[in-house]
Amino acid sequence: MVPSRRLDVLLYLDDPASAGEQAADRVVVAIDVLRATSTILVALSQGAAAVVPAATLQEAHHLKATRFPDALLCGERHNRPPEGFDLGNSPAEYTRERVKDKLLLLTTTNGTRLIRALAPAREVWIGGFLNLSAVCRQILGLSGDVLLACAGSHRRYAMEDGLLAGAIVEAVAGAFDQLSDSARLVLAAWRGRGLPLPEALAQTEHGQRLRADGFERDIRLAAAVDRIGLVPRLVEGRVLISSGSPN
Repeated sequence: MVPSRRLDVLLYLDDPASAGEQAADRVVVAIDVLRATSTILVALSQGAAAVVPAATLQEAHHLKATRFPDALLCGERHNRPPEGFDLGNSPAEYTRERVKDKLLLLTTTNGTRLIRALAPAREVWIGGFLNLSAVCRQILGLSGDVLLACAGSHRRYAMEDGLLAGAIVEAVAGAFDQLSDSARLVLAAWRGRGLPLPEALAQTEHGQRLRADGFERDIRLAAAVDRIGLVPRLVEGRVLISSGSPN
């Protein structure tokens, strides 16, 4: 008998330990559309060697001081780069000239905390609208359960992450025997969004905050479906383009 397959969605990161338990022994797609996973995808597509996610500012500074002195400090708090950082969390900043062959230490309010919490998973992939089709192809080639893990915002649901999860569910649902209630919920949100994707992202709570802070370009960039054909993975604490990722 072929074992049944379940597709599940973590709607937002609340307790990291609980998220790790849900991720254990599954393939997990980490999602933080605005902006961490979009930034990681752009950075790696522009030639960055790897991204090391740090859960806190203190951890990022410690890693820089003790393990990775040549790495760039990257990230945000309240949408802005912390004092002394080399780059913020705007994907537009991550040009080939700035990041090619560089190791990036990235800490963000929600996304890097999520990626760190998912470490018990069998595999952790990085997802965005930027690599939507590549992620879906990889999922369709798998056996076993899959968890789509949304970062959310400050321990609350974030619509932009739910929309991406819903788009993935729509594309791959036929390969699964079971869809969780949360998977059905994000699928309904995706199908009922009622706006073109850039406008839908701009109308979310986080999208409105980014627009107010002058980052409207980041919203348009994050909505560029299939601009990138990579599926980066978390490997021993580093997010990188592994040999199994499509190019």
